[in-house]
Amino acid sequence: MNGVPALSMPALSSEALSNFRVGQARQLAETARHSRQEEGLRKVSREFESLFLNLMLKEMRNTVPQFDPLHSYAEETYREMLDREWTRQMVQERSIGLAEMVYRQLSSMETPRER
Repeated sequence: MNGVPALSMPALSSEALSNFRVGQARQLAETARHSRQEEGLRKVSREFESLFLNLMLKEMRNTVPQFDPLHSYAEETYREMLDREWTRQMVQERSIGLAEMVYRQLSSMETPRER
Protein backbone atom coordinates (compact mmCIF):
# COMPACT_ATOMS: atom_id res chain seq x y z
CA MET A 1 0.00 0.00 0.00
CA ASN A 2 1.26 3.55 0.64
CA GLY A 3 3.29 2.84 3.80
CA VAL A 4 0.83 4.50 6.25
CA PRO A 5 -0.51 2.10 8.82
CA ALA A 6 -4.27 1.80 8.75
CA LEU A 7 -6.12 2.86 11.88
CA SER A 8 -8.71 0.42 12.97
CA MET A 9 -11.87 1.62 14.65
CA PRO A 10 -13.61 -0.72 17.04
CA ALA A 11 -16.87 -1.86 15.56
CA LEU A 12 -19.96 -0.72 17.41
CA SER A 13 -22.78 -3.16 17.61
CA SER A 14 -26.17 -1.90 16.58
CA GLU A 15 -27.33 -2.33 20.18
CA ALA A 16 -24.49 -0.17 21.53
CA LEU A 17 -25.17 2.45 18.89
CA SER A 18 -28.88 2.39 19.73
CA ASN A 19 -28.14 2.76 23.45
CA PHE A 20 -25.83 5.68 22.69
CA ARG A 21 -28.53 7.42 20.66
CA VAL A 22 -31.14 6.79 23.37
CA GLY A 23 -28.75 8.25 25.94
CA GLN A 24 -28.19 11.32 23.79
CA ALA A 25 -31.93 11.74 23.27
CA ARG A 26 -32.55 11.52 27.02
CA GLN A 27 -29.83 14.05 27.70
CA LEU A 28 -31.29 16.45 25.12
CA ALA A 29 -34.79 15.96 26.52
CA GLU A 30 -33.55 16.65 30.05
CA THR A 31 -31.76 19.79 28.88
CA ALA A 32 -34.90 20.99 27.09
CA ARG A 33 -37.09 20.22 30.11
CA HIS A 34 -34.71 22.09 32.40
CA SER A 35 -34.64 25.04 30.00
CA ARG A 36 -38.45 25.17 29.80
CA GLN A 37 -38.70 24.83 33.58
CA GLU A 38 -36.21 27.66 34.10
CA GLU A 39 -38.06 29.82 31.59
CA GLY A 40 -41.35 29.07 33.31
CA LEU A 41 -39.94 29.92 36.74
CA ARG A 42 -38.61 33.23 35.44
CA LYS A 43 -42.01 34.05 33.92
CA VAL A 44 -43.85 33.18 37.14
CA SER A 45 -41.38 35.24 39.16
CA ARG A 46 -41.86 38.28 36.93
CA GLU A 47 -45.65 37.87 37.11
CA PHE A 48 -45.45 37.70 40.90
CA GLU A 49 -43.43 40.92 41.03
CA SER A 50 -45.90 42.56 38.65
CA LEU A 51 -48.81 41.50 40.85
CA PHE A 52 -47.03 42.80 43.95
CA LEU A 53 -46.31 46.17 42.31
CA ASN A 54 -49.90 46.37 41.05
CA LEU A 55 -51.27 45.83 44.56
CA MET A 56 -48.82 48.37 45.96
CA LEU A 57 -49.84 50.96 43.35
CA LYS A 58 -53.53 50.30 44.01
CA GLU A 59 -53.05 50.82 47.76
CA MET A 60 -51.05 53.97 47.11
CA ARG A 61 -53.92 55.33 44.99
CA ASN A 62 -56.38 54.49 47.78
CA THR A 63 -54.54 56.84 50.14
CA VAL A 64 -55.35 59.85 47.93
CA PRO A 65 -58.83 61.20 48.68
CA GLN A 66 -61.09 61.48 45.65
CA PHE A 67 -63.64 64.22 45.51
CA ASP A 68 -64.24 64.09 41.78
CA PRO A 69 -67.92 64.57 40.86
CA LEU A 70 -67.25 63.05 37.43
CA HIS A 71 -65.84 59.85 38.91
CA SER A 72 -67.16 56.68 37.22
CA TYR A 73 -66.66 52.93 37.31
CA ALA A 74 -65.37 53.08 33.75
CA GLU A 75 -62.59 55.37 34.94
CA GLU A 76 -61.74 52.91 37.75
CA THR A 77 -61.66 50.03 35.31
CA TYR A 78 -59.45 51.94 32.91
CA ARG A 79 -57.10 52.99 35.72
CA GLU A 80 -56.81 49.37 36.92
CA MET A 81 -55.98 48.20 33.39
CA LEU A 82 -53.46 51.00 32.96
CA ASP A 83 -51.83 50.19 36.31
CA ARG A 84 -51.59 46.52 35.36
CA GLU A 85 -49.80 47.39 32.13
CA TRP A 86 -47.53 49.88 33.87
CA THR A 87 -46.45 47.29 36.42
CA ARG A 88 -45.77 44.71 33.68
CA GLN A 89 -43.61 47.25 31.88
CA MET A 90 -41.85 48.19 35.10
CA VAL A 91 -40.92 44.56 35.73
CA GLN A 92 -39.74 43.99 32.15
CA GLU A 93 -37.67 47.15 31.88
CA ARG A 94 -36.42 47.67 35.41
CA SER A 95 -37.24 45.22 38.14
CA ILE A 96 -37.10 46.05 41.85
CA GLY A 97 -35.38 42.71 42.45
CA LEU A 98 -38.33 40.79 43.83
CA ALA A 99 -38.63 38.60 40.72
CA GLU A 100 -34.99 37.50 41.01
CA MET A 101 -35.41 36.64 44.70
CA VAL A 102 -38.56 34.62 43.98
CA TYR A 103 -36.82 32.86 41.08
CA ARG A 104 -33.83 31.89 43.26
CA GLN A 105 -36.15 30.60 45.98
CA LEU A 106 -38.28 28.56 43.57
CA SER A 107 -35.32 27.17 41.63
CA SER A 108 -33.64 26.00 44.83
CA MET A 109 -36.70 23.98 45.81
CA GLU A 110 -36.52 20.32 44.91
CA THR A 111 -39.55 18.81 43.25
CA PRO A 112 -40.66 15.30 44.29
CA ARG A 113 -39.95 13.94 40.76
CA GLU A 114 -36.29 14.99 41.00
CA ARG A 115 -35.58 13.03 44.19
